[in-house]
Formats: sequence, C-alpha cells, structure tokens
Amino acid sequence: DVRFVRSRLTNVPVTDSVGSFLPGLELAFDQHQQSGIIATDGYGRPIGDPFAIKSRPDGGRIAPMFQPGGIDQATVIGRVVYMRAGAGVAAFEMAATGGARQGTQRNRQLWVRVDKTDPTGEARAVGFVMNIGGGKAARHGTIAPNIALGARVSEPRQADEGGRRGSAPDWVVRSTGVAIMADRSLKVHDPLTGRLLWERQRLPAVGELIGDDDFLCICPPAGRGAVVLSMADGRIVRTLDLPASERRLLTSGRHILAVQPTDGAADRNAAGGLESSDAGGARRVRLDRIDPLDGQRQPLGAYHGESRASTAGDGRVAVVEPSGDLSLLDVDAARVVFRTRLSDMPAGLEHLQVLSWNGSYLVLVGRGETPAEQKQLERIGAIGPLPGMPGRDLPQLVTGSLWAVDGVSGEMLWPVPATILRHSLQSQGGSQLPVLLFARSIQAAREPERQRLSVLCIDKRTGQAVYVDDRFNGRSITRPDMIVIGCGISGDPATHTISLSQARRDVPDLQLEFTGAPTAPRPPYQASATRSSAAADPLVEIEFWIKKALTIPLPF
Repeated sequence: DVRFVRSRLTNVPVTDSVGSFLPGLELAFDQHQQSGIIATDGYGRPIGDPFAIKSRPDGGRIAPMFQPGGIDQATVIGRVVYMRAGAGVAAFEMAATGGARQGTQRNRQLWVRVDKTDPTGEARAVGFVMNIGGGKAARHGTIAPNIALGARVSEPRQADEGGRRGSAPDWVVRSTGVAIMADRSLKVHDPLTGRLLWERQRLPAVGELIGDDDFLCICPPAGRGAVVLSMADGRIVRTLDLPASERRLLTSGRHILAVQPTDGAADRNAAGGLESSDAGGARRVRLDRIDPLDGQRQPLGAYHGESRASTAGDGRVAVVEPSGDLSLLDVDAARVVFRTRLSDMPAGLEHLQVLSWNGSYLVLVGRGETPAEQKQLERIGAIGPLPGMPGRDLPQLVTGSLWAVDGVSGEMLWPVPATILRHSLQSQGGSQLPVLLFARSIQAAREPERQRLSVLCIDKRTGQAVYVDDRFNGRSITRPDMIVIGCGISGDPATHTISLSQARRDVPDLQLEFTGAPTAPRPPYQASATRSSAAADPLVEIEFWIKKALTIPLPF
C-alpha cells in the first residue's frame, strides 16, 4: 500500500508535460525496499504497479546510485513517461489514470537507449542515479526559488563545463523527437520506438538544451555562440548570442525568459550577473521573452529589484513585488495575463510559491517573523520541516500570507488572505485535491526526546482550515528503528473523501469527507489566536460568503 511508504519516497520531478493524459502525475522511488518507481495521479492514488528501468533482459530491480548528475526529471507526452538515466533515456507507457484497481495493472517499458560512449551508461540505465547536486537557475520550466530578481548572481561557472563526459546530459522531449546531448554530441530518437533519427557531433559545449516540436537550441553557459537546429533533420538554422545562464530565469519550449537591468548600466560582473544599485538589489529590472529562432525580444514589464518570481503552471510565471503587485506572465505567448494587487500584503517579502488549481492560483508569500511571533513560537518548542530522504528537496518553513486569485481576471477569491505561522507547505502529492497540506515537526520543550507531527489542511476554495492538529494521531514521527515517518495525503473522487496518513500501520488514517452541505460563514485561517490585523470586518466576511455560497460546489 503506497500510503505506508509515502514518507520514504524520493520524488522524481515531472516537468515539461506536453499534452499529458495524466494530470498531476508524480513519480517517486521507494528508498527503503527499493521496489521500483511508484507513479501516483493528482489525487495521490497509485497508477499501475511499481516499475524499473531495465536495458537488459536480466536487468535487476531498480537501485539508486547517489552522485551528482543523475535522473533529475521526467517528461510526459500523452500517457508515455520519459525518464533520463545518465546518458540514456527510457520510455514507459503508463497503465491508466489512478484508482482502486490500478495497483494491479502494469506499466509497460517501451524502450531504453543508452549512450555506449558513456562508461557508466549501462549501469545508470539498469540502476537509478539520483541527483544530489544543486539545480541550475533556469531549468525547463523551473525557477530557482526565492532569489530577488535584482540580486547579483554569483554562482561559479566555467565556459567549458557543459557537455563534458560524466557530467549530467541535457535533454528535450517533444512529440517530434527525444533529443539528448552529452559530450558535445546530440542524438534525436523517435518518441514511440526509440529509433535514432539523426545525430550531430562537435557542437558547442551545452549549458542548456531547449526546444519545441520544430527547433532545438544549444545554449552555452556564457550565451555566446548559441546554435539553433532543425528538429526534423539536425541542420543548423542560425547561430546567435543569448544572455548568460545567470540571466536566463526560465525556459518554456524554445523560449527564454531573461532578466536584465532597466537603465542599461555597464555590467561589472565578469560572470554575466546583474549589477545592483545597492546591497539590497533595489534596482528595477526588466523581464524579456527571447525567441532564439529570430533573436527577437518581447518586453514583459519592469519590476522592483526585490521582487520574487515563481512558476505558475506550464509556461507561466508569477512575479510579486514588495508592494503586493502580482503579475502573471505567459512566456510562450509573450504577454501579461493580468496585473493585480494582493490585499493586505505583509512587509518584508522573502518567499514566493505559486500553485495552480482549478482555474485559480494559490499564492503563498513568506515574510520575516516579528519578535512577538518568535516569542510565541518559543513557548511551543523547536519547530522544523519534516525530515527528508536523500535527493528530496526539504520543504521550507514559512511565515506569511496565502491568497487565492482568479486565473483569468486576477480577482481575489477570498475576503482576506489566510495567514501561516512557521508552517511548511507540502507541495508534492495530490496536486488536484481541494486542500493544501501543511506539515511540520514539533519538539516540545517538555518532551525533548519526542518529535510530534503537526498538520494543517486549508480548503483551496475558501481559505478556511478544515483540519488543524499539532499532535497528529498523538504519536512520535520517528520509530525506534529511526525510520522517518512523514505524512501522506490521497483522495477518492467517488466518495468525496480525503485521507491523511502518518504512513504507519499501527495508527489509523484520518478521513475528511466533503458533504456539500452548507456551513456557517467563516474567515480564511488565521495562524494567531488573536485576529490578524489583515482580517476584514466580520459582517463584511459574512456578506462575502453569502454571495459566494451558491457558487462553491463539491470540489471533486
């Protein structure tokens, strides 16, 4: 039962989904029993049986090899999942969407292709190489979190690092071809059969490989001498200079979202980073959408240097400024979808995380804690994120505010934002469920030998807390054998229920049932025992929810 192993799973990021038939698909590896890769749908239900990457008939079950540069993402086209293992790529046809009987169905391996020039390629294809190194700032639809747009970027980089044998290869998966580049050689395979379509060698050292159905672009780390190739036959279409990797904030398809100063001042950073007017990076910066095919730049607005950016679904980026101004950008369409202002924006923007759900966006903004809040938390005990497994990104503890925003108009969907006090959003698992799960560990001062599991479930439709418990199931989150115990979430659309499990067989699940019955109007969750200064007048909130009541059906 996947709920009993949820706490020891190491996630494999699923990015660049192109026409996926499996919304909310997540892939993870069971660290404890090494039984294979476990696939779950957007409700947290298993899809098929665990599966392994095998390149030989006698290939054993999957086994992780922790080293820099391993599997660091998977891509979905329709019902086919592509995973990179070292210098090889494997394709699997998934059984179907998740459900009660899906664990008995099989996920079918379609093909595996291994680069024979890579001395570790065969081992990586049979095994499972987990990436334990840090990620790049721009990586196929992801943004390095919580870095101010105007801050100087100073990550070390050498122009000849990309493409070396043994370094992590880069790849692009599209319906017209699966392209993988390693050691300055680019190979494109047929997506259905894995057959080699064409190969080109002696290309520039790659810092990043991006592309769409028609064109590929090899982006060197320094940006100079980028090469655009035809996906159909590998012919060189053009060469051009692009922004250095530090300025490439995000890529979507073949498009690049780049950041640069607005005043055109000389850049004194030899690595190609931004020059700020002061230590806080307060200079305004501009975001441009660049198309390598024609080299054109489409401006997408200027922003305060202390703004934060976050991905907000495929090809979309949210930018929040210290003033509370929120801009949603569509990178592929080179347009601003909307601009709005977050109500009751807290001072001290330090964190931004944006999740899309059911035509809306959940915007979580973190800030610094006040001395009074820190004193209040000290009385509770030592608070930390849930312990993680190797290769898993640890969720960050956040104090701040949470808004729900309409995905078309930017209208605020709650009367006031919910507030969070040193809690950790669990963004992995159940992305289609109607609740947000926050979880953390608490080591109370009076029980220093025990760690308690604290959970908070917030309704995405209303911002209200549907479950709060600082002593979930009344148990410690570590067992005597020191295996870490976490918290899992899954849902059943047929019964309109959500289950919270502590991933232990000796404690029952907690089940939440959505009945559709009317409830008394309540404000969004406020972390403090006293009302937040951001909270509206109670009568205004009641009027707000009376107007909204008829438009909030069962969530799933």
